[in-house]
Amino acid sequence: MYEWHAASLDRAVARLDLAAGSMGPKVEAALRFVEATGRHAMIGHLQDAAAILDGNVGTRIVEHCR
Repeated sequence: MYEWHAASLDRAVARLDLAAGSMGPKVEAALRFVEATGRHAMIGHLQDAAAILDGNVGTRIVEHCR
């Protein structure tokens, strides 16, 4: 699993210019969620939901670095 600090990911998204049909909307929504709630967000394939929740695959976005 990859882990991103929300502020770092926000800067990276601006540089990467992710298209609307790609990961862009998912990352933007996850960033808004983290910023609004202070909780973490996870992105991954639906069929991998159990593995994502276990922390084995996907991407986790956190408000603060651990």
